[in-house]
Amino acid sequence: MASAEEKGLIEVKFSDQAESNPVTVISNHSNAISQATKTPSGATFEALLPLGASVTRAKRTIGRVLIFFTSDAADIIESEECALMLPILLSDAAGNVVQKKVLTFDNMTGFTAAGTVDITCAANIPQRVCYWDVPRGLIASLDFSGKFHAYIGDDS
Repeated sequence: MASAEEKGLIEVKFSDQAESNPVTVISNHSNAISQATKTPSGATFEALLPLGASVTRAKRTIGRVLIFFTSDAADIIESEECALMLPILLSDAAGNVVQKKVLTFDNMTGFTAAGTVDITCAANIPQRVCYWDVPRGLIASLDFSGKFHAYIGDDS
């Protein structure tokens, strides 16, 4: 079967590790951030929006980064057919950047691209896809110098 992109809203949320009050920091439709490809390169990569163009609220978190997907239509999304590139900065308590990192489905929990995780999505209902815990003692924030890419797909 061939891979097909699932259309919908992709949200990045920052929260504590209990996920008690998640705050949306990026909210954009897949049409704007996927470039209709799982692996952008060359001109396709250059056409991706800078991360700053996707941000709805700049915020920092010491807890957890969450990825949500709200599908335009009921369907199943498959981890091996999806890709994510979310640049973040890790800072110490004084605000000094100690590491730049790119979050992908491979380094997040719950939806590893190398695996075969399937998630059933109802139309227009937000679905938690995966999360990443910020290392103890560090603060995560979005890296506005990078580009954000998210491709959500399945085998059709």
